[in-house]
Amino acid sequence: MKFTEQGEIIIKIEQLESDGQQILAQFTVADTGIGMTQEQISRLFQSFSQADASTTRKYGGTGLGLTISKTLCEMMGGTIHVESKEGEGSQFIFTAKLGVSSNIEQPSLPCAKRLEGMRILVVDDSLAAREILLNLCQSLSFKAETAVSGAEALDMLEDADQKQNPFDVVLCDWKMPGMDGLELGRRITKLEHLATQPRLVMVTAYDKDDMTSKLKGLNIDAALTKPVSASTLFDTLLSAMTEPSKISNAKTYSNKIDTSIAQGIAGASVLLVEDNQINQQIAIELLNLAGLEVTTAENGQEAIEQVKANHFDLVLMDIQMPVLDGYQATKAIRETGEFDHLPIIAMTANAMAGDKEKCIEAGMNDHLPKPINPNQVFEMLATWIEPTGQSVEVIPDLETESDFDIEGFDTDAAIQRLGGNIKAYKKTLHNVVQSESDFVERLTRSIENQDIETAVIATHSLKGIAGNIGANFVMKPAEALEHALAKQREEKQCQLTEVEQAMLNELSESLNKMLQAIEDALAKDTVSEESAQAFDAVQFQQIARDLIQQLEEFDSVAVDSFDQLVDLAGGMLDKIGSRKRHKRWRISTLKPQCL
Repeated sequence: MKFTEQGEIIIKIEQLESDGQQILAQFTVADTGIGMTQEQISRLFQSFSQADASTTRKYGGTGLGLTISKTLCEMMGGTIHVESKEGEGSQFIFTAKLGVSSNIEQPSLPCAKRLEGMRILVVDDSLAAREILLNLCQSLSFKAETAVSGAEALDMLEDADQKQNPFDVVLCDWKMPGMDGLELGRRITKLEHLATQPRLVMVTAYDKDDMTSKLKGLNIDAALTKPVSASTLFDTLLSAMTEPSKISNAKTYSNKIDTSIAQGIAGASVLLVEDNQINQQIAIELLNLAGLEVTTAENGQEAIEQVKANHFDLVLMDIQMPVLDGYQATKAIRETGEFDHLPIIAMTANAMAGDKEKCIEAGMNDHLPKPINPNQVFEMLATWIEPTGQSVEVIPDLETESDFDIEGFDTDAAIQRLGGNIKAYKKTLHNVVQSESDFVERLTRSIENQDIETAVIATHSLKGIAGNIGANFVMKPAEALEHALAKQREEKQCQLTEVEQAMLNELSESLNKMLQAIEDALAKDTVSEESAQAFDAVQFQQIARDLIQQLEEFDSVAVDSFDQLVDLAGGMLDKIGSRKRHKRWRISTLKPQCL
């Protein structure tokens, strides 16, 4: 990997000989990397030797790897050698004698006859990927052809239709240069003159959820995550050909809060496991809006203790946390055998391929991406929490548009995450400036102290915070650095190499832009508030009298009057704390006397 900066690496396995008891297998690892001269090749299999001194300086290593590999191959009755051209890449080829199993069962393939001879068009710009998918299709008795681009695929579909030999399925890669897989799918659906519309199966090495969020009206029949195996390919194609489309346009969620989605679960108890105070505050505001009782834990170990000591209807579990992360905490909770039916929902800003699958494997029930969308959260809660019979008052089309805006931020979506509470949003922004101004210093110090875990968590938290407050432009550089540091953690390393330093510099620029924009907006807002601070005492007294009468008459309009008082008082009352208290009144099952 480290010698191949661009292109691809292909691993091939072939059977050269067989006597029924043993086979001679040949393994080839081919790359498109820097390659070697014949002089460099001659030194490769010697102990403590690399191609040359410059290679050692740039790429590191002891030079023992190939010597050990050579010894292992010879012990397995094989040989190893290399074929290479400088600047064009290398092929490392080794053989080994392997025993043949005496217990070979052919897998049963239900409905195989129904799919036999099915025509498939494989579309992928990568030669290796095309070969792999083509070989898999042929091994399953499908008739497959390949195309290197979306444009070529469209031509082949038209040609096949004219020859009355149409394709049944288009197996298409998502990420391709020029016309990607989704655009190809849209073009195919517009070919209404085709006698047979092919089923569309999207293949991706990226996060499947990320792909489905970009469908924008396109319906696809199935999706496959690379690497693809014969069994997953067969099952997916069987499903695509025999069942209605399973992956329609990804559900989109409005930014306007709709608490009716979460009706019937008010009063339920939720454990929120989140180590970052700002993200905690945002989530609590939203959960309170649904009428839920919220308990917090700041790391995985606290979560385990809370679950053992208290009853919860659901756990919202962050992934990147100190002490114990979300995966470890979930596994520990499940291993007790006492909480198998407790819904645990991952809530993380991770967007790497396979993250959702990793959450499920750890024992979680579902996955919520950050930055959170209020209605998506409500829907998830309603799906997994047993109904309590209690409901909250439905908030009609909460509007958040105001004069308060931050350049480059999605402020409307951010305010919605806080239940439309603009003052809570401003308070959150103040806290962000205080907590994240020293991010670069904290991360650098963690690296110097060889504390890679803290560095990863700090970067992950910044990414989540930025998304939640609407500073989306910070998320991409933060995610890039987080992934690089996480890779170092896996490799037991902890350093700011030239690559990571460049990533940190880019993130630092975005962070400074975010903090400056917040400070400018808050300063401007303070001036505006001070100029409009004329307090109308007469109006305040009149609304207060109305409120007292409404309370005496058990009139629900008292809630609106209370809000008017708070707004009128401006900075003289803690509206945030008051809102938390009066939200409890909204639960319809409470007795009127509680007012």
